[in-house]
Amino acid sequence: LINLFDSGVKKLPFIGGIYSTIKKFLETIVNPRSDKFSGVVLIQFPRTGVYSVGFRTGKPAHRLIPKALADSGKLMTNVFVPCTPNPTSGFYLMVAEEDLVPLDMTVQEAFKIVVSMGIITTDEMDTHA
Repeated sequence: LINLFDSGVKKLPFIGGIYSTIKKFLETIVNPRSDKFSGVVLIQFPRTGVYSVGFRTGKPAHRLIPKALADSGKLMTNVFVPCTPNPTSGFYLMVAEEDLVPLDMTVQEAFKIVVSMGIITTDEMDTHA
């Protein structure tokens, strides 16, 4: 029944694409073995001096990087910055690797913080584990 529903919704124009994207996104978050998010970072976004939690999602397609930037030698990284409290929406950014601050936490820990609007902290996760 679930598979029938799944295949039916995927065939609907417009809604099928959104449904598939959200489903893949949620499967990535829930699956601790997923390699789609390769790390948690801090990034100055939406402006300098304000930091947001972001997730590395790989390297940008070569066609997205202008020749001048590619020639500069800067390594660019795809980063997804989720919105709070609904992490299925957010911002896709291409950021210079040197502008990222890696965090020592799992993707699941970071998503708990984002979804809880910062109410749940990693210290609280450690004491309740």
